[in-house]
Amino acid sequence: GCVSTRTWTGTRHTSRSAMADVVTLVSHGHVRVLQLDVDGKDQNRITPTWMMRVHACLDVVEGDDDATCLVTVANSTYFSTGLDLKMLLHSADVALDLVRSFHALLARLLAFPKLTVAAVRGHAVAGGAMVALAHDYTLVAHDATLCFREIEIGISFTSGMLALVACKVTDRRGLLRDLLLTAMRCSGALAVERGICDELHVPDVHGDVVAHAMELVERAGLRTYLPSVLQAIKEEMYQDALHKLRSCDVGRAWKVGRMAKL
Repeated sequence: GCVSTRTWTGTRHTSRSAMADVVTLVSHGHVRVLQLDVDGKDQNRITPTWMMRVHACLDVVEGDDDATCLVTVANSTYFSTGLDLKMLLHSADVALDLVRSFHALLARLLAFPKLTVAAVRGHAVAGGAMVALAHDYTLVAHDATLCFREIEIGISFTSGMLALVACKVTDRRGLLRDLLLTAMRCSGALAVERGICDELHVPDVHGDVVAHAMELVERAGLRTYLPSVLQAIKEEMYQDALHKLRSCDVGRAWKVGRMAKL
């Protein structure tokens, strides 16, 4: 059905799913908050189990006609440090399966039929940065870090990963070059200044990060929308990245090199 974005200011009712401690879903009115290890006991390394739990939460949000927006938030230390390196180094088959599953998750987030916001309060590294960029909007804390460390640890990008980053980052003043070829570290302030993220989150100014995320989307001006139409628009906007992510082709150049460190 048609959903409205104007009803976020009602009573904040919270209900927690029982899927897993590391990935939980919380309701704030018409907003669904995907919480990734909010206690900081894990670096949100991306594994098949982690992705399965995220997909389960996305299933709930996608099927919830009352949900207008998804906000993804993690603890203040780590948003996500990316794909689990131990799994990438285990064997070629395990690595390929992990990367293909990751492609599927990125594609689902990129074309998700609800508005999405990533709230990055900690480090978003490599695949973790890609998860953040796959959202419609990205908030970032001043002391957060966003970077792609693949060149440093000896792992190349797949064609789908490159297409995702390229469709979200405007290549001004060699930004893509610096991000991907030199593993440039971006603080929250620099990420906003260079156009990688949308807004800087300052707790003393904006208060709760979820409230800031909701305010950002409301400020964007969308009043009501059909999820199916929103998804169709995203499919057209990001068709190249989505095609490459869904093709299961990791690209001829993709490999895990000998430099990869645990």
